[in-house]
Amino acid sequence: DMPLRVQARLLRVLQERCVQPLGSSELYPVDIRLISATNRSLRQDVDAGLFRQDLYYRISGLNLELPPLRERTDIAAMVQRIWEYHREPQQWAKPTPEVMGLFERHPWPGNLRQLSSVLQIALAMADDQPIRPEHLPDDFFADLQETDDGNSATEQPGLLATADEDLASQFKACGGNISHLARRLGLSRNTLYKRLREQGLKL
Repeated sequence: DMPLRVQARLLRVLQERCVQPLGSSELYPVDIRLISATNRSLRQDVDAGLFRQDLYYRISGLNLELPPLRERTDIAAMVQRIWEYHREPQQWAKPTPEVMGLFERHPWPGNLRQLSSVLQIALAMADDQPIRPEHLPDDFFADLQETDDGNSATEQPGLLATADEDLASQFKACGGNISHLARRLGLSRNTLYKRLREQGLKL
């Protein structure tokens, strides 16, 4: 993403193995090994004139391409690793099967950064309780909805179960407990509030 003139400076450093601090006339030798990462296709950027060809061949050595999270087959292991990193000792040791199923269905457009953010939010919301769907942010479910090919009945887990039922009646059956009903239906609390209001219930 750096401008072409800055790319030229980086290329010079890599070739001459020296740096010149701003405001100084003295060169300082450096002994470095470069490891770089990008979410762009540098070869396409070279063809488009956005990336210097000489710099591309200077840094292009051993190339490893990591697949996006949605294409990985080890989602459960990734979730568990990041879960262990963020959770407090008193919190649950792993997600419930229900929540793990949601994680495995999710497209994860934000890749590992999004997964880490979702887990941090869920752990904070759940405290020392097991993480349930209502602890997940609404954006998480919005991404799931986009993968359902416009099928509103599968917008979020639980909607199939409520398609032919009256949410207001279920709300009353749960004693007016939003959290309990959201957990039962697999909805976020904000979404449940919205759907109850659509049915004319004043909350």
